[in-house]
Amino acid sequence: YFVSRRRRMSMSRPLSRAMLGTAAAAACFVFVFCEGRGVEGGIRFKKEYQVRKLKGEVRGISGGGCFGSKVLEVEPEMPLQIFEHDSTHNSLTMSWLSRKKADYYEVHMKEADDTWVSIFNGTGNFLRKRNLEAGTEYAFKLRSSYNGNFSEFSDPVMMSTISLRDQATRMPMPKVEALDGTTVRLLWHRPERSLKTEMQVKGEDGGPWETISSEIGGTVARKRNLKPGNGYTFRFRCFNRDTEEWTAFSEPSGIVHTMSLHPLFKDLFGETLVNAQGDKVSVDTLAGKVVGVYFSAHWCPPCRMFTPRLAAFYQRLQQENAKFEIVFVSSDQDGYGFRTYLSEMPWMAIPFREQRTRMQLGARFGVKGIPCLKIFSPKGEMVCQDGVRASLSAEQIKEWQRA
Repeated sequence: YFVSRRRRMSMSRPLSRAMLGTAAAAACFVFVFCEGRGVEGGIRFKKEYQVRKLKGEVRGISGGGCFGSKVLEVEPEMPLQIFEHDSTHNSLTMSWLSRKKADYYEVHMKEADDTWVSIFNGTGNFLRKRNLEAGTEYAFKLRSSYNGNFSEFSDPVMMSTISLRDQATRMPMPKVEALDGTTVRLLWHRPERSLKTEMQVKGEDGGPWETISSEIGGTVARKRNLKPGNGYTFRFRCFNRDTEEWTAFSEPSGIVHTMSLHPLFKDLFGETLVNAQGDKVSVDTLAGKVVGVYFSAHWCPPCRMFTPRLAAFYQRLQQENAKFEIVFVSSDQDGYGFRTYLSEMPWMAIPFREQRTRMQLGARFGVKGIPCLKIFSPKGEMVCQDGVRASLSAEQIKEWQRA
Protein backbone atom coordinates (compact mmCIF):
# COMPACT_ATOMS: atom_id res chain seq x y z
CA TYR A 1 0.00 0.00 0.00
CA PHE A 2 2.71 2.47 1.04
CA VAL A 3 4.89 1.52 -1.94
CA SER A 4 2.09 1.98 -4.51
CA ARG A 5 1.01 5.27 -2.93
CA ARG A 6 4.55 6.56 -2.97
CA ARG A 7 4.97 5.61 -6.59
CA ARG A 8 1.77 7.43 -7.54
CA MET A 9 3.03 10.54 -5.76
CA SER A 10 6.42 10.54 -7.42
CA MET A 11 7.73 7.87 -9.76
CA SER A 12 10.95 9.78 -10.26
CA ARG A 13 12.32 9.62 -6.68
CA PRO A 14 13.40 6.21 -5.28
CA LEU A 15 12.02 5.09 -1.94
CA SER A 16 14.23 5.67 1.07
CA ARG A 17 15.17 2.84 3.45
CA ALA A 18 13.37 4.66 6.25
CA MET A 19 10.11 4.65 4.31
CA LEU A 20 10.43 0.96 3.49
CA GLY A 21 11.14 0.26 7.17
CA THR A 22 8.05 2.22 8.18
CA ALA A 23 5.92 0.23 5.77
CA ALA A 24 7.23 -3.09 7.13
CA ALA A 25 6.67 -1.98 10.74
CA ALA A 26 3.12 -0.92 9.95
CA ALA A 27 2.36 -4.31 8.38
CA CYS A 28 3.79 -6.12 11.42
CA PHE A 29 1.76 -3.90 13.76
CA VAL A 30 -1.50 -4.74 11.97
CA PHE A 31 -0.74 -8.48 12.24
CA VAL A 32 0.31 -8.41 15.92
CA PHE A 33 -2.44 -6.00 16.92
CA CYS A 34 -5.13 -8.35 15.69
CA GLU A 35 -3.24 -11.55 16.68
CA GLY A 36 -3.01 -12.62 13.06
CA ARG A 37 -6.79 -12.79 12.77
CA GLY A 38 -7.42 -9.64 10.79
CA VAL A 39 -9.24 -6.52 11.94
CA GLU A 40 -12.51 -8.41 12.38
CA GLY A 41 -10.72 -10.96 14.55
CA GLY A 42 -9.36 -8.15 16.70
CA ILE A 43 -12.84 -6.68 17.14
CA ARG A 44 -14.25 -10.10 18.10
CA PHE A 45 -11.43 -10.45 20.66
CA LYS A 46 -12.32 -7.10 22.19
CA LYS A 47 -16.02 -8.01 22.42
CA GLU A 48 -15.12 -11.37 23.99
CA TYR A 49 -13.01 -9.58 26.60
CA GLN A 50 -15.83 -7.14 27.41
CA VAL A 51 -18.31 -10.00 27.93
CA ARG A 52 -15.90 -11.86 30.19
CA LYS A 53 -15.24 -8.70 32.18
CA LEU A 54 -18.97 -8.21 32.78
CA LYS A 55 -19.14 -11.80 34.06
CA GLY A 56 -16.37 -11.04 36.52
CA GLU A 57 -13.96 -13.50 34.90
CA VAL A 58 -11.21 -10.95 34.25
CA ARG A 59 -9.93 -7.80 35.91
CA GLY A 60 -8.38 -6.34 32.77
CA ILE A 61 -5.81 -6.99 30.09
CA SER A 62 -2.12 -6.37 30.24
CA GLY A 63 -0.12 -4.48 27.66
CA GLY A 64 -2.10 -1.23 27.69
CA GLY A 65 -5.42 -2.66 26.46
CA CYS A 66 -4.30 -3.84 23.02
CA PHE A 67 -6.68 -6.40 21.44
CA GLY A 68 -3.95 -9.04 21.34
CA SER A 69 -2.86 -8.58 24.96
CA LYS A 70 -2.95 -11.38 27.51
CA VAL A 71 -6.13 -11.82 29.54
CA LEU A 72 -5.51 -11.80 33.30
CA GLU A 73 -7.57 -14.35 35.23
CA VAL A 74 -8.92 -13.50 38.67
CA GLU A 75 -8.27 -16.04 41.44
CA PRO A 76 -11.48 -16.20 43.48
CA GLU A 77 -11.02 -16.19 47.24
CA MET A 78 -11.79 -19.47 48.99
CA PRO A 79 -15.01 -19.49 51.03
CA LEU A 80 -14.60 -19.33 54.79
CA GLN A 81 -14.59 -22.70 56.51
CA ILE A 82 -13.80 -23.89 60.03
CA PHE A 83 -11.61 -26.98 60.48
CA GLU A 84 -11.32 -29.13 63.59
CA HIS A 85 -7.79 -29.00 65.04
CA ASP A 86 -7.91 -30.80 68.40
CA SER A 87 -10.46 -32.26 70.78
CA THR A 88 -10.14 -33.03 74.51
CA HIS A 89 -12.74 -33.92 77.13
CA ASN A 90 -13.31 -30.23 77.99
CA SER A 91 -12.08 -28.16 75.04
CA LEU A 92 -12.22 -27.85 71.26
CA THR A 93 -9.57 -26.21 69.09
CA MET A 94 -10.42 -25.04 65.59
CA SER A 95 -8.70 -23.21 62.74
CA TRP A 96 -9.40 -21.61 59.38
CA LEU A 97 -7.49 -20.29 56.39
CA SER A 98 -6.68 -16.58 56.67
CA ARG A 99 -8.05 -14.14 54.12
CA LYS A 100 -6.06 -11.32 52.58
CA LYS A 101 -9.01 -8.97 52.85
CA ALA A 102 -9.98 -9.46 56.48
CA ASP A 103 -9.45 -7.09 59.40
CA TYR A 104 -10.66 -9.63 61.96
CA TYR A 105 -12.80 -12.75 62.37
CA GLU A 106 -15.86 -13.57 64.44
CA VAL A 107 -16.80 -17.09 65.58
CA HIS A 108 -20.24 -18.09 66.86
CA MET A 109 -21.07 -21.26 68.78
CA LYS A 110 -24.20 -23.07 69.89
CA GLU A 111 -25.05 -26.31 71.68
CA ALA A 112 -27.98 -28.47 70.51
CA ASP A 113 -31.00 -26.18 70.01
CA ASP A 114 -29.57 -23.17 71.84
CA THR A 115 -29.10 -19.80 70.18
CA TRP A 116 -25.88 -18.75 68.50
CA VAL A 117 -23.41 -16.95 70.79
CA SER A 118 -20.33 -14.99 69.73
CA ILE A 119 -17.22 -16.47 71.36
CA PHE A 120 -14.36 -14.86 69.42
CA ASN A 121 -13.46 -11.53 67.81
CA GLY A 122 -9.82 -11.36 66.77
CA THR A 123 -7.16 -11.44 64.07
CA GLY A 124 -5.74 -14.95 64.50
CA ASN A 125 -6.83 -18.11 62.69
CA PHE A 126 -6.68 -20.58 65.62
CA LEU A 127 -9.19 -20.69 68.48
CA ARG A 128 -9.46 -22.92 71.56
CA LYS A 129 -12.80 -23.00 73.33
CA ARG A 130 -12.50 -24.27 76.92
CA ASN A 131 -14.88 -25.26 79.74
CA LEU A 132 -17.01 -27.56 77.62
CA GLU A 133 -18.84 -30.76 78.59
CA ALA A 134 -17.21 -34.14 77.87
CA GLY A 135 -18.72 -36.13 75.01
CA THR A 136 -20.88 -33.24 73.82
CA GLU A 137 -21.45 -31.94 70.30
CA TYR A 138 -21.24 -28.25 69.44
CA ALA A 139 -21.77 -26.20 66.28
CA PHE A 140 -19.49 -23.39 65.09
CA LYS A 141 -19.63 -20.86 62.27
CA LEU A 142 -17.30 -18.10 61.13
CA ARG A 143 -17.36 -14.76 59.33
CA SER A 144 -14.81 -12.06 58.54
CA SER A 145 -14.93 -8.26 58.60
CA TYR A 146 -13.17 -5.98 56.13
CA ASN A 147 -13.48 -2.17 56.11
CA GLY A 148 -16.46 -2.42 58.42
CA ASN A 149 -18.35 -4.90 56.25
CA PHE A 150 -19.07 -8.46 57.38
CA SER A 151 -18.96 -11.46 55.05
CA GLU A 152 -21.58 -14.16 55.06
CA PHE A 153 -21.24 -16.78 57.79
CA SER A 154 -19.57 -20.02 56.83
CA ASP A 155 -21.56 -23.23 56.86
CA PRO A 156 -21.91 -24.53 60.45
CA VAL A 157 -19.44 -27.24 61.44
CA MET A 158 -20.19 -29.83 64.13
CA MET A 159 -17.43 -30.78 66.59
CA SER A 160 -17.51 -33.06 69.63
CA THR A 161 -15.43 -33.20 72.77
CA ILE A 162 -14.14 -36.68 73.59
CA SER A 163 -15.31 -38.78 76.53
CA LEU A 164 -13.38 -39.13 79.79
CA ARG A 165 -12.60 -42.74 78.82
CA ASP A 166 -11.12 -41.68 75.48
CA GLN A 167 -9.15 -38.96 77.23
CA ALA A 168 -7.54 -41.57 79.49
CA THR A 169 -6.47 -43.79 76.57
CA ARG A 170 -5.35 -40.98 74.31
CA MET A 171 -1.90 -41.31 72.71
CA PRO A 172 0.73 -38.79 73.89
CA MET A 173 1.98 -36.01 71.65
CA PRO A 174 4.46 -37.23 68.99
CA LYS A 175 8.02 -35.95 68.73
CA VAL A 176 8.97 -34.34 65.43
CA GLU A 177 12.40 -33.34 64.10
CA ALA A 178 13.20 -31.60 60.82
CA LEU A 179 15.96 -33.44 58.95
CA ASP A 180 16.32 -31.18 55.93
CA GLY A 181 14.27 -28.93 53.65
CA THR A 182 11.73 -31.60 52.69
CA THR A 183 11.82 -34.32 55.38
CA VAL A 184 10.89 -34.68 59.05
CA ARG A 185 11.31 -37.64 61.39
CA LEU A 186 8.50 -38.61 63.77
CA LEU A 187 8.61 -40.74 66.92
CA TRP A 188 5.63 -41.75 69.03
CA HIS A 189 4.57 -44.19 71.73
CA ARG A 190 2.11 -46.84 70.62
CA PRO A 191 -0.04 -48.35 73.39
CA GLU A 192 -0.13 -52.08 73.99
CA ARG A 193 -2.70 -54.15 72.13
CA SER A 194 -2.69 -51.70 69.24
CA LEU A 195 -2.73 -53.19 65.76
CA LYS A 196 -1.81 -50.23 63.58
CA THR A 197 -1.40 -46.45 63.66
CA GLU A 198 -2.86 -43.62 61.61
CA MET A 199 -0.80 -40.46 61.00
CA GLN A 200 -2.16 -37.08 59.88
CA VAL A 201 -0.42 -33.84 58.90
CA LYS A 202 -1.62 -30.25 58.85
CA GLY A 203 0.02 -27.05 57.64
CA GLU A 204 0.53 -24.06 59.89
CA ASP A 205 -1.84 -22.09 57.65
CA GLY A 206 -4.82 -23.56 59.53
CA GLY A 207 -6.16 -25.82 56.78
CA PRO A 208 -7.66 -29.30 57.23
CA TRP A 209 -5.93 -32.45 58.45
CA GLU A 210 -4.68 -34.85 55.77
CA THR A 211 -4.17 -38.56 56.38
CA ILE A 212 -0.69 -39.77 55.41
CA SER A 213 -1.25 -43.44 56.23
CA SER A 214 -3.59 -45.63 58.28
CA GLU A 215 -1.44 -48.76 58.14
CA ILE A 216 1.72 -47.85 60.08
CA GLY A 217 3.11 -50.72 62.12
CA GLY A 218 6.10 -49.19 63.91
CA THR A 219 6.75 -46.18 66.11
CA VAL A 220 9.17 -44.26 63.87
CA ALA A 221 8.47 -42.75 60.47
CA ARG A 222 9.71 -40.13 58.04
CA LYS A 223 7.49 -37.75 56.10
CA ARG A 224 9.10 -36.63 52.86
CA ASN A 225 8.24 -34.24 50.03
CA LEU A 226 7.31 -31.35 52.31
CA LYS A 227 7.82 -27.73 51.26
CA PRO A 228 11.08 -26.08 52.35
CA GLY A 229 10.77 -23.53 55.16
CA ASN A 230 7.10 -24.37 55.85
CA GLY A 231 5.58 -25.29 59.21
CA TYR A 232 3.70 -28.54 59.90
CA THR A 233 2.01 -30.27 62.82
CA PHE A 234 1.25 -33.99 63.18
CA ARG A 235 -1.08 -36.23 65.19
CA PHE A 236 -1.67 -39.98 65.60
CA ARG A 237 -4.24 -42.50 66.71
CA CYS A 238 -4.10 -46.29 67.03
CA PHE A 239 -6.47 -49.14 66.25
CA ASN A 240 -7.10 -51.33 69.31
CA ARG A 241 -7.11 -55.05 68.47
CA ASP A 242 -9.40 -55.89 71.43
CA THR A 243 -12.14 -53.32 70.94
CA GLU A 244 -11.57 -53.13 67.16
CA GLU A 245 -11.98 -49.36 67.35
CA TRP A 246 -9.79 -46.35 66.72
CA THR A 247 -8.70 -44.41 69.79
CA ALA A 248 -8.98 -40.62 69.98
CA PHE A 249 -6.29 -38.66 68.15
CA SER A 250 -3.24 -37.62 70.13
CA GLU A 251 -2.59 -34.00 70.99
CA PRO A 252 -1.09 -32.34 67.88
CA SER A 253 2.65 -31.87 67.89
CA GLY A 254 4.14 -28.43 68.08
CA ILE A 255 4.68 -26.78 64.71
CA VAL A 256 7.99 -27.89 63.20
CA HIS A 257 9.49 -26.02 60.26
CA THR A 258 11.40 -27.75 57.51
CA MET A 259 14.81 -26.21 56.96
CA SER A 260 15.49 -23.54 54.39
CA LEU A 261 18.31 -24.14 51.92
CA HIS A 262 21.03 -21.52 51.66
CA PRO A 263 20.77 -19.81 48.22
CA LEU A 264 24.38 -20.73 47.42
CA PHE A 265 23.53 -24.40 46.91
CA LYS A 266 20.82 -23.75 44.33
CA ASP A 267 23.24 -21.41 42.63
CA LEU A 268 25.83 -24.20 42.53
CA PHE A 269 23.68 -27.23 41.71
CA GLY A 270 20.39 -25.98 40.29
CA GLU A 271 17.01 -27.38 41.39
CA THR A 272 17.48 -31.13 40.92
CA LEU A 273 20.08 -33.80 41.64
CA VAL A 274 20.03 -37.54 40.86
CA ASN A 275 20.78 -40.57 43.02
CA ALA A 276 22.39 -43.91 42.16
CA GLN A 277 19.03 -45.31 41.03
CA GLY A 278 18.60 -42.46 38.54
CA ASP A 279 15.76 -40.86 40.51
CA LYS A 280 15.46 -37.09 40.64
CA VAL A 281 16.02 -35.59 44.09
CA SER A 282 15.23 -32.02 45.11
CA VAL A 283 18.26 -29.97 46.03
CA ASP A 284 16.27 -28.83 49.10
CA THR A 285 17.22 -32.14 50.75
CA LEU A 286 20.60 -30.48 51.40
CA ALA A 287 19.04 -27.89 53.74
CA GLY A 288 20.56 -27.83 57.22
CA LYS A 289 23.41 -30.18 56.26
CA VAL A 290 27.16 -30.01 55.82
CA VAL A 291 27.69 -30.51 52.08
CA GLY A 292 30.73 -32.02 50.38
CA VAL A 293 31.24 -31.27 46.68
CA TYR A 294 33.15 -34.25 45.30
CA PHE A 295 34.99 -33.87 41.97
CA SER A 296 35.88 -37.31 40.64
CA ALA A 297 35.76 -39.64 37.62
CA HIS A 298 35.46 -43.35 36.85
CA TRP A 299 38.60 -43.37 34.67
CA CYS A 300 40.79 -41.82 37.41
CA PRO A 301 42.79 -44.48 39.44
CA PRO A 302 43.38 -42.21 42.49
CA CYS A 303 39.64 -41.44 42.51
CA ARG A 304 38.74 -45.11 42.50
CA MET A 305 41.05 -45.64 45.46
CA PHE A 306 39.64 -42.70 47.48
CA THR A 307 35.91 -43.17 46.74
CA PRO A 308 35.45 -46.41 48.80
CA ARG A 309 37.06 -44.76 51.84
CA LEU A 310 34.85 -41.69 51.47
CA ALA A 311 31.76 -43.91 51.06
CA ALA A 312 32.58 -45.83 54.26
CA PHE A 313 33.00 -42.53 56.15
CA TYR A 314 29.72 -41.20 54.71
CA GLN A 315 27.74 -44.32 55.65
CA ARG A 316 29.12 -44.28 59.19
CA LEU A 317 27.94 -40.69 59.60
CA GLN A 318 24.48 -41.62 58.27
CA GLN A 319 24.20 -44.32 60.93
CA GLU A 320 25.04 -41.70 63.56
CA ASN A 321 22.33 -39.40 62.13
CA ALA A 322 24.92 -36.76 61.29
CA LYS A 323 23.65 -34.14 58.87
CA PHE A 324 26.21 -34.65 56.14
CA GLU A 325 25.66 -35.01 52.40
CA ILE A 326 27.88 -35.29 49.33
CA VAL A 327 27.21 -34.16 45.76
CA PHE A 328 29.23 -35.89 43.05
CA VAL A 329 30.52 -33.69 40.21
CA SER A 330 31.58 -36.03 37.44
CA SER A 331 34.52 -35.57 35.09
CA ASP A 332 33.61 -38.70 33.14
CA GLN A 333 33.65 -38.52 29.37
CA ASP A 334 30.47 -40.48 28.71
CA GLY A 335 27.17 -41.34 30.37
CA TYR A 336 28.04 -45.01 30.79
CA GLY A 337 31.11 -44.22 32.87
CA PHE A 338 29.10 -41.73 34.94
CA ARG A 339 26.26 -44.19 35.66
CA THR A 340 28.66 -47.05 36.44
CA TYR A 341 30.65 -44.91 38.87
CA LEU A 342 27.55 -43.37 40.51
CA SER A 343 26.13 -46.86 41.14
CA GLU A 344 29.03 -47.40 43.56
CA MET A 345 28.22 -44.24 45.50
CA PRO A 346 25.65 -43.80 48.33
CA TRP A 347 25.14 -40.08 47.67
CA MET A 348 23.70 -37.85 44.96
CA ALA A 349 25.17 -36.26 41.85
CA ILE A 350 24.69 -33.46 39.37
CA PRO A 351 23.00 -35.02 36.30
CA PHE A 352 25.52 -35.94 33.61
CA ARG A 353 23.60 -33.94 30.99
CA GLU A 354 24.27 -30.77 33.01
CA GLN A 355 27.74 -30.47 31.49
CA ARG A 356 27.83 -26.70 31.70
CA THR A 357 27.03 -26.77 35.44
CA ARG A 358 29.77 -29.34 36.08
CA MET A 359 32.35 -27.35 34.14
CA GLN A 360 31.40 -24.09 35.85
CA LEU A 361 31.79 -25.69 39.29
CA GLY A 362 35.29 -26.89 38.49
CA ALA A 363 36.27 -23.44 37.23
CA ARG A 364 34.60 -21.65 40.13
CA PHE A 365 36.58 -23.54 42.75
CA GLY A 366 39.80 -23.74 40.78
CA VAL A 367 39.88 -27.52 40.62
CA LYS A 368 43.26 -28.48 39.09
CA GLY A 369 43.12 -32.22 39.70
CA ILE A 370 40.91 -35.03 40.95
CA PRO A 371 39.86 -36.41 43.35
CA CYS A 372 38.93 -33.13 44.99
CA LEU A 373 36.54 -32.59 47.90
CA LYS A 374 35.27 -29.13 48.96
CA ILE A 375 33.15 -28.98 52.12
CA PHE A 376 30.55 -26.32 52.97
CA SER A 377 28.64 -25.52 56.15
CA PRO A 378 24.81 -25.30 56.06
CA LYS A 379 25.25 -21.51 55.85
CA GLY A 380 27.08 -21.82 52.52
CA GLU A 381 30.55 -21.13 53.93
CA MET A 382 33.48 -23.21 52.68
CA VAL A 383 34.93 -24.86 55.78
CA CYS A 384 37.41 -27.23 54.13
CA GLN A 385 39.36 -26.59 50.92
CA ASP A 386 40.88 -30.07 50.59
CA GLY A 387 38.78 -32.82 52.10
CA VAL A 388 40.83 -35.51 50.34
CA ARG A 389 43.94 -34.81 52.40
CA ALA A 390 42.22 -33.53 55.54
CA SER A 391 41.67 -35.83 58.52
CA LEU A 392 37.88 -35.78 58.56
CA SER A 393 35.98 -37.01 61.62
CA ALA A 394 32.38 -37.26 62.74
CA GLU A 395 33.07 -34.71 65.47
CA GLN A 396 34.41 -32.25 62.90
CA ILE A 397 31.35 -32.67 60.65
CA LYS A 398 28.99 -32.15 63.60
CA GLU A 399 30.93 -29.05 64.65
CA TRP A 400 30.59 -27.59 61.16
CA GLN A 401 26.90 -28.42 61.23
CA ARG A 402 26.38 -26.44 64.45
CA ALA A 403 28.47 -23.48 63.29
